[in-house]
Amino acid sequence: MRPLLLALKTLVFLLTLLAFLLAFRAEERVVDRPLIEDSFYSLAVARQIALGNGITIDGSTWTNGFQPLFTFLTVPAFLVTGGHRYLAIRYVLALHWLFYVGAAFLLARIARDSLPTETPEQKTVTFWLTFLLYMSAFQVFLQHFNGLETGFVLFLTCLTWRFYQVTDVERWSALALLGMLLGLVVLARIDTVFLVIAVSLREILPNRGPRLGMRFLRFATVGGLAFLVSSPWWFYNLAVFGHLMPTSGKAQELWALSGWRFLRALSALFQVFVPWVCLGSSAEGLAADVFRGVLVVAGLVILWRMRSVGWPRPFGAEDSDGPRKRTLEFGICLLAANAALVMWYGLSSMAPHFYPRYFSALVLISVLGASFIAARLAAIKPRLAAALVLLIAAPVLLTLALPGKVFRGNPWYHQQLALVWQHVPPADYVAADQAGTLGYFREKVVNLDGKVNPEALRFRGDIRAYLRQRDIRWYCDGPDSVTADFGPNPEAQGWRLVARADLFSLYHCQHPPNSGR
Repeated sequence: MRPLLLALKTLVFLLTLLAFLLAFRAEERVVDRPLIEDSFYSLAVARQIALGNGITIDGSTWTNGFQPLFTFLTVPAFLVTGGHRYLAIRYVLALHWLFYVGAAFLLARIARDSLPTETPEQKTVTFWLTFLLYMSAFQVFLQHFNGLETGFVLFLTCLTWRFYQVTDVERWSALALLGMLLGLVVLARIDTVFLVIAVSLREILPNRGPRLGMRFLRFATVGGLAFLVSSPWWFYNLAVFGHLMPTSGKAQELWALSGWRFLRALSALFQVFVPWVCLGSSAEGLAADVFRGVLVVAGLVILWRMRSVGWPRPFGAEDSDGPRKRTLEFGICLLAANAALVMWYGLSSMAPHFYPRYFSALVLISVLGASFIAARLAAIKPRLAAALVLLIAAPVLLTLALPGKVFRGNPWYHQQLALVWQHVPPADYVAADQAGTLGYFREKVVNLDGKVNPEALRFRGDIRAYLRQRDIRWYCDGPDSVTADFGPNPEAQGWRLVARADLFSLYHCQHPPNSGR
């Protein structure tokens, strides 16, 4: 076991070190992947808050198109840098690193105390296996460093799970703390209200006690305190925008019963349940889904054959093995919450490319399952286990060692922004559907798809009228957006092509926008 432990600790150290170095890439590369385009919306909001311009996207347009808690946590990065755009990103990446390592540590502690082991050495092996399996999962790595709140949500979910595991939640004080923790999770990402519902409903199950009134009071304590902690965000949405859902959600909302969406949701589920397999967008498809599906079934079969570990009955009123019972209870609640999320987004969201991010909390369950299997293998064949974990960790290690070779550059920075910098006068406004990077690095940018601009949502389907009303004469975006906003022939609408850079085209309005044409 000692050589295996040494290998595990060494790999964890290398992953921790190399991940931290992401923040020290060259200035023109620190904006590249794993940061994603939409992350620059929340970064722009954090910057405006730090500059004293309120919760705005551009210094004047108030917005709620972001997840609040992580965005506010990044505000100090802009305060200490004086709003410096590049240096603040380095601080944000360092924050991502803290949550990446912190989530791995917490999940490893959960795993260590979940299964009965005979020796302290076995507990230690389980801890380090989980630590490594989490950090070396490619999907986990991408989600933790995407510039958005995803990694922070994973950290808070692990923190809440660990609290639930080690705390006697039968006590009212612990129940109150649980509700407040769940409120923070909701502030980190509002669709985690499904987790609050699942955990709260646990308190009204019949085996929780004979008195319905007392069970309901415990239910109300968890849910009520979660709401109380998250209420500033709900009140802000209602007071300023008149509805609870942020504009980022409304902009991507399109209710439909779509078989294609649910196939994409199934593909996303395979990705989060087998987060170590990342083939790249060009290699994804049916074959990749089948491969991951086979691995999921194989893992479930192995875990079923390992059921002799004797899991306690979840949700029981009495159980001698409290921590293990509570581990299973929270895991079931997490599964139930994400099942609701799959249904919600499968029916409502027209952005299935984000499904792996929306369902990312399920990686916590998949990593735990994989660590239990790996721990059993390590006890039987430690050398084989060491070889497998090295193989699993290799892709992320190589990616972190050579990020410039693996990650493509940010095309919105290197192409869209470059076009605007080269051709559009600084005093002129420029519009785009996808305007995250553009609006972060340039003043006078108007978002048209409504993610962070509630005014644009009112003109959905007639963006030309909005451009005329705002007297905006410049537009820069990709071909799909151009066709959606102007049809197949923008020139016939009075928009002249000025320049093009691979994925993006820059247009200028040749007629007076207010002429009604």
